[in-house]
Amino acid sequence: MNSLTDIMVYLAVSQLIFLGCCILLNIRRHVFGKLLALYCLCLISYILTTTPFVAGNTALFYVFCRLASATPAVLWIIALLLFADSRKVPTFGIGIIVLYMLASAAGHFLLVTGHQLNVVSYALTFVFAQVVMLGLSIHAIYLGIVGRKDDLVEERRRVRIPFVILMGILVSGILASGFLTVSPTPIRVTATLSLLDVLNDFLSLYAFVISLILNLAICTLHRDAVVLLSESARSSAGNPTTGKGSEKLDLKMIEKITTAMEEEKRYQQMGLTLTKLAELLHMPEYRLRNVINKQMRFRNFNQFLNSYRIKAASRLLQESDEPIFNIAMDVGYTSLSSFNKVFKDRYGVAPREFRLQSKVTREKAGGAQHLRSVN
Repeated sequence: MNSLTDIMVYLAVSQLIFLGCCILLNIRRHVFGKLLALYCLCLISYILTTTPFVAGNTALFYVFCRLASATPAVLWIIALLLFADSRKVPTFGIGIIVLYMLASAAGHFLLVTGHQLNVVSYALTFVFAQVVMLGLSIHAIYLGIVGRKDDLVEERRRVRIPFVILMGILVSGILASGFLTVSPTPIRVTATLSLLDVLNDFLSLYAFVISLILNLAICTLHRDAVVLLSESARSSAGNPTTGKGSEKLDLKMIEKITTAMEEEKRYQQMGLTLTKLAELLHMPEYRLRNVINKQMRFRNFNQFLNSYRIKAASRLLQESDEPIFNIAMDVGYTSLSSFNKVFKDRYGVAPREFRLQSKVTREKAGGAQHLRSVN
């Protein structure tokens, strides 16, 4: 490594360490804060694998490579928790992450112990791991893009596009570096190795710039992170509240929104968006977004819309024998599958099971009432 490369590596590592410490000090109580700190550790590990000291120590290099390979997985979990309002990571996602990490670790172990990989073993280890890592990275970026228009959390809307751009470039560079590093020996010619050196230098400099910017803005980031990750914001969805740190309730505006949804049943309109609802209510979109999020306590427009649709659907399932498909269409859904998914997320059972359970409950109540009248 030349002196310029050394400087970039040390600057990047020092800034990432400082950023990780600031994150742990400010939002350590949140899972998201711990994940961000872990993400910093993964990036540090990747950068250090390019140094002669780590590369020359087989055991140390192996450990750091394992942490570096976890970068896309940690990024995906961060994006899932931040943008998809998920309280937990899907089991299948954890399974895929564990599988690709084991495959990568196994392939790397075979190499460092002197085993020559054939085409099949190479594909089952390194190629498989890189493909999964690429898929997780693409999905993380997708989560940052999709839903931005209907996102009601202003602090989160502001970080979506920067997140997509900055993290997309960074992870793309790491994956490209990984493909070049684990390429079969015939492919690793001098030109490829030179390209790998340039790419590693760029990623070190890029990581330094990103972490420096974040460190300079740490005070603002701390406030936004707390707002984004507050569990109370999730658990109190749909309950207008006031209190310390919240705005004074605009009761007139809330009443106007409630009237449109409950009495006029605007939720029945298929393809209803925040923009369309703002036009129907004759109010600025930013104001509608602020009231629904800050005062009615919903984090995204679909969450707000589904609260009315599912409530109406559950009532129809209990009180009528209308086909489930018709009910789904009546309350505004465009497909039965999406209705079933949202309904099950809300009640824990499918619409058909919900209807059967409600019927059994009514029959038991009717039977008990009949016995009391007889007695």
